[in-house]
Amino acid sequence: MEQARTQLERAPGTLPRLEITRCAPAIDAYEAEDFVLHGYEAQPHIKAPVAV
Repeated sequence: MEQARTQLERAPGTLPRLEITRCAPAIDAYEAEDFVLHGYEAQPHIKAPVAV
């Protein structure tokens, strides 16, 4: 719960812009390289224990 509270207390940043660099012939023909994310600012990591 502490990590969720930390996340909810954070102020959102400006929204990034997604650029699609090519027009693929079909939706399933896109590759990861076809997308560029501009202006993304990551916030600090929130550590939490994970049960495996």
